Amino acid sequence: MKIYQFQIFTTVVKVKSFSKAASLLYLSQPAVSKHIKSMEEYYGTRLFNRNNQGVSLTSAGQTVYDYAKNILQTHEELEKEIDKHLNLENSQLIVGSSVTPGDYLLPCTVWTFKDKHPKIDIKLQIGHTEDIIKKVLKEEVNIGIVEGEIPSETNLKPTTIMHDKLKFIASPTEYEQDIFTIEELKDIPLILLNEDFGIRQKFNQFLEINEIDINSLNIVAEMGSITAIKSAVESGLGVSIASHSAIKKEVYQDLLKVINMQNKFKDRLTIEFKLIHQNQTDQPNIITRFTKFLNIQNEHIFC
Repeated sequence: MKIYQFQIFTTVVKVKSFSKAASLLYLSQPAVSKHIKSMEEYYGTRLFNRNNQGVSLTSAGQTVYDYAKNILQTHEELEKEIDKHLNLENSQLIVGSSVTPGDYLLPCTVWTFKDKHPKIDIKLQIGHTEDIIKKVLKEEVNIGIVEGEIPSETNLKPTTIMHDKLKFIASPTEYEQDIFTIEELKDIPLILLNEDFGIRQKFNQFLEINEIDINSLNIVAEMGSITAIKSAVESGLGVSIASHSAIKKEVYQDLLKVINMQNKFKDRLTIEFKLIHQNQTDQPNIITRFTKFLNIQNEHIFC
């Protein structure tokens, strides 16, 4: 069992709904269901009664809930006591991040960590992966969270903390089709992020796998901003590719639609977000605490 599973469980109990809990926790409903199922398998019994009105606790579930509240409270008290030994008061943490995690994922992470450690001053700097790597090497930021490849000559050992699917997006009013082939991709007007983005690099690799020359595509614009990409696509100016994290809000609001591709390599359109930092034995305690926080909590803490 993991601490965050108790957090998910107690949230479901409070709102009496998997979907509402998912929204509050910035998770998908299937992810919440998966964690609850894992708990039920671990304890060997059903914890919830499911019905059209939502969920309610079974008698076993009530017992787990009573203990879960105490476990979470005890763990929070433990963290506060450990912080005293780590001398984290008035510490400063500077996190460098590439654009996608920095704009769409880390704000919730920083807020959650700051909520647990209110006396820590946390700063978030956003830039392209190459720039963040340089800042980490120059110790201008304490840690970096980036997408794309980390050059081996940097001697940085990246740790993958999250995977994100890349999606083709279009305007719902301009594009009726829901699926297209790799051959049709050559004729679609494309609006792409420039080469500085890990997403663009991943897309270029996808083209190489499919033996497609990028010059054969109908690229109508290249942009240096995910926000600009979304605005152009919403206006019906073309189709683009972006991470799910960056476009899920607009898709939910029907401002954008996802178009699926018929392709045996489509599963390769996945990007990794990696944690990088200097491997120093005299690392400030705050860095150690934050990196462990990311690794233990994993995708649960992201927006």
